[in-house]
Parts: sequence; structure tokens; C-alpha cells
Amino acid sequence: MRELTHQKVWNFLETCPEDVKDFLLSYETSITIFDMCENLGIDDNTISNVSKYITLSVMGEIPKEELALAFELDLGIPSDASKKLVLEIEEKIFSKIKIYYKQKQATKQEETSNFSKQKHIFKDNYKEDSEQ
Repeated sequence: MRELTHQKVWNFLETCPEDVKDFLLSYETSITIFDMCENLGIDDNTISNVSKYITLSVMGEIPKEELALAFELDLGIPSDASKKLVLEIEEKIFSKIKIYYKQKQATKQEETSNFSKQKHIFKDNYKEDSEQ
């Protein structure tokens, strides 16, 4: 089984956007993971490890492409259930995280664009003042 240390999680959360952090640590996300696992017949003892593996994947420690195999080999989840679980994780968790990151990137680009516009205004005003 792969290790998820408090230090790894702490380092990740320090650099993680606030929206992503809130989503990952939310009660709703925990319930979503629990429900996905329960619907696939995954026992309660394994569900906490599924959550850890999802976190490891979000952190980049386990590539998403290898997550089903990790569930199967490391956690003993049957192959079919592992594949279905990864599809649900992609739909209900990873897709939402992607949206948060895209929104952050769009906001960053907008801020950069606004800064460039303000810089031009400042330059133009400065030129006008110095020409007088």
C-alpha cells in the first residue's frame, strides 16, 4: 500500500487553491466517495484507503491512468469495480477539480490582462504629462 504522510498532504494543501482544498476536505466529497464505494460493494475498511489513493492521485503521486490498477493490486478491489470506480471518480471528483483549476487560470489571465491595460493607461498618461 502506498503511503500518504501528513507532511505530503500539508505541503500539497499549502500550494493548493482554496476552492480545491475546500472541495477535497468537504463532507460532501467524503459522502460522494463513500457512496461510490458502497454502490460497488467495496467494504468500509477499504473506503478510507480509496480516499487516500484519490488524494495521492490529485497530488500527482499516482497517475490517474494507473489508479484502477492501484486499486486492484494494492487494495484488492476487483478489476471491474476498480475500473467503474475510476470512471465515477473522474466524473464526480477530478472533473470538478479541473473546473476549479480552469477558473483560477482564467482569473489569473484576466488579472494579467487588466494589469497590461492599466500599464498602458499609466504609460499614456505619463507621456501626456511629460509632453506638456
